[in-house]
Amino acid sequence: MCFSAGASFTAAGALGSTGIIFVSKFYRDKRLWIALIPCFFAIQQAAEGFLWLAFNWGVFPNGWSLAAESLYLFFAYCFWPVWMPLALLRVEEVPWRKAIMKVLLLIGCFYFALGGFAVWKGLDEAHVVHHSISYGEVSLWTQLLYAIVVISPFFLSSIPKMWILGLAILLSFIVATLAFAYAFTSVWCFAAALICLGIYLVFRL
Repeated sequence: MCFSAGASFTAAGALGSTGIIFVSKFYRDKRLWIALIPCFFAIQQAAEGFLWLAFNWGVFPNGWSLAAESLYLFFAYCFWPVWMPLALLRVEEVPWRKAIMKVLLLIGCFYFALGGFAVWKGLDEAHVVHHSISYGEVSLWTQLLYAIVVISPFFLSSIPKMWILGLAILLSFIVATLAFAYAFTSVWCFAAALICLGIYLVFRL
């Protein structure tokens, strides 16, 4: 699979424009938290786009490229384990589903703290491998627990068809783990970002 600055910026544009549509429709609704997901993915993909430019121009690591890497990893390691369960918890009304999402959110907060250390420790380790960006190795158990926290809320949600997005993200996780272990973080985040465009279909705008 080949990625580039162009692919990252194109994805960021598509996600950003779709996110603006979501936000304009749900800015007074609890679903706003879910509607913001494409917007945040747009920022993350744009950050990776700038990192690609740094590699292409041979200036990594420098000030702005390290800032781009930090922003990207903040979303990947810290933000999503908190935002995904929190966003779906905000709109959930079934007590037992909410209870499980709260547990996932607590685990996500632990990841936020752990991820912050990983971002600080892993700065300037990014490098290109097989046309993808590798941010360093992530243990399989860390990946699995992370996936549970991020993906489970989609299956727990009582919003009709939200589980379809969860299934798609789960399949992308499996593919990224088995086929792109050398650049797991980059590949899975890219795939999950594009899959989240499907929120448009779930909400039937």
